[in-house]
Amino acid sequence: MATPNEQTAHLSWFSRDPTRLLHLIVTFSLAYILFTVIRLFRRRRWTMDSFAKFPGPQLHWLYGNVHEYPEDERALNNLYKYSKEYPCACPFWTGPFNAFLLLTHPAYAKTILSSTEPKDDVAYKFIIPWIGDGLLVLSGQKWFRHRRLLTPGFHYEILKPYVKLVADSTNVMLDKLERLMQKGSSVDIYQHVSLMSLDSIMKCAFSYNSNCQVDSENSYIKAVYDLSYLTNLRFRCFPYHSDLIFHLSPHGFRFRKACKVAHDHTAKVIKQRKKMLKNEKELEKIQQKRYLDFLDILLCARDEDGNGLSDKDICAEV
Repeated sequence: MATPNEQTAHLSWFSRDPTRLLHLIVTFSLAYILFTVIRLFRRRRWTMDSFAKFPGPQLHWLYGNVHEYPEDERALNNLYKYSKEYPCACPFWTGPFNAFLLLTHPAYAKTILSSTEPKDDVAYKFIIPWIGDGLLVLSGQKWFRHRRLLTPGFHYEILKPYVKLVADSTNVMLDKLERLMQKGSSVDIYQHVSLMSLDSIMKCAFSYNSNCQVDSENSYIKAVYDLSYLTNLRFRCFPYHSDLIFHLSPHGFRFRKACKVAHDHTAKVIKQRKKMLKNEKELEKIQQKRYLDFLDILLCARDEDGNGLSDKDICAEV
């Protein structure tokens, strides 16, 4: 064990010559960068060897195939074109080091969807800070437990009343489109369909009438739009695949801010509903409702030991 004099000597070694400390930091940083570059190029080589039997469109050396799928109608046109040129599957590179296999044949898709192999840990990891560790990204025993608890929520009798809720949201959208079409100009329906989908989800999951198709200035709606845009941006921009680079970027700050708004909203709704369930009269009203929303089912779900889902798990599922 070092004596106090020896510890003081070690500290004074850095204080007398701070350039040595700087030299040490630079050396470790360069070693880390070199190690990372070697690991990335080894992964690129492994991926290229794995996809060698699958021909695909011409690659750009820096951004792969991202330029082939711009964020407009050309993406669908190119996807259709390549599904004809490569009738089974073709690689899709999101940069110089990451690639995915786009399946264009149902037999290939069936094989993947019926597989018990671990889920993709590249694309899903970008949305975990937003949606949490829900059924979509879980695996192993926790996935089986959550699936058992959530299965009743997808029973036909539970889903049937949702048809009217979705129909109501759809009618609001159609009324908006009808008014817009009277102006005689073309209409981009993407945003309208997105808002209709979000409106339907909010009604079915929370029994929450967000009115987002009429009032899209709601902070939660804005946060969802930001999160969707930023997740897609991160997927398409390969430097943002690095957690450190994305965290330090302005887009990373904006993503964390939007996550907080979305999580606070969900936590508030869950807290209010749990408070209602503690009241026996309110519990009876909920159980007698003409339909149970997804949050009701999650809060009432219990496993064979009588244990339910934690607030964190419920947030991840809704």
